[in-house]
Amino acid sequence: MELLNVRLNTMIKNKKKLKKARQLCQEAKIGEEISCPSCGTRFVKKSYQSVFCKSKKGTKCKDNFWNNVDESKRKNTTRISPASASWMARERKRYTSEGYEIINGVAYDEFGNKVYNVDEFNDDHPFSSEGLGQF
Repeated sequence: MELLNVRLNTMIKNKKKLKKARQLCQEAKIGEEISCPSCGTRFVKKSYQSVFCKSKKGTKCKDNFWNNVDESKRKNTTRISPASASWMARERKRYTSEGYEIINGVAYDEFGNKVYNVDEFNDDHPFSSEGLGQF
C-alpha cells in the first residue's frame, strides 16, 4: 500500500492530501498497516471502516479531517464545543437592569465609575422600592 510521507504528530490541513490519504486507508484490507490521514500515525486496520488513528485523545484526527475537507463544517459558526460554551459563559458581560456593567459583584457606569455593589442573586437597584424594602 502506498503511504504518504507525513511527519508524525503533525496535523495535515491540505485538502487534496487528506482526501488521498483517506482513500488509501479505505482501500486497505483488514489487518494491513495504514497511516492515519490526519497525523500519519501508523496502525493496523482492525475493521473495514477503520480510517483514523486513536493515538490522540478523542476524535481529533477525524475532526481535523472533516473540518478541513468539508467547507460547510469549516465555516460552521453555529456549533460550539462544550469548552467554548463554558468559556463564553464566563466571559459574557453581565449588566444590571439599569444598564450598568457588573464586574466582580460591582456595578459600573459607562465611564467606569463604581455605582453600587450587586448581590448576584438580586438585581434590584439599591434605591428602588424593592431595594428599600417598600413593596
